[in-house]
Amino acid sequence: MTNASELLDRAAGHLHAAAHQVEKLGDLRDSLSLRAFAGQIRLNAAGLSGDPQPTDNQQVDWSIPEQLQAALDTLDEIPPLEGPPDLPMWAWHVADLVRSAKDIEAR
Repeated sequence: MTNASELLDRAAGHLHAAAHQVEKLGDLRDSLSLRAFAGQIRLNAAGLSGDPQPTDNQQVDWSIPEQLQAALDTLDEIPPLEGPPDLPMWAWHVADLVRSAKDIEAR
């Protein structure tokens, strides 16, 4: 059984992977709004994990929404009483990032 701390690190790893992809896309399109979105993703990753950049679970062939959804799915694996008290807030933030990424991808 994986403990809550490991799951938080895994979710943060997915967020960092998504942020990296968004940064590359922002550089390619020379888009400040995409770079800002990458910053929002990294901010959420930092809130979930003290590990500055977990990288063990990056799936480079996944889309940005898929990486973000994987982070949300990982957070959903944490039993409510074993996670941090603000876990629902972080899950809500990540769900909002998923929605934003899908909107960006649709453009």
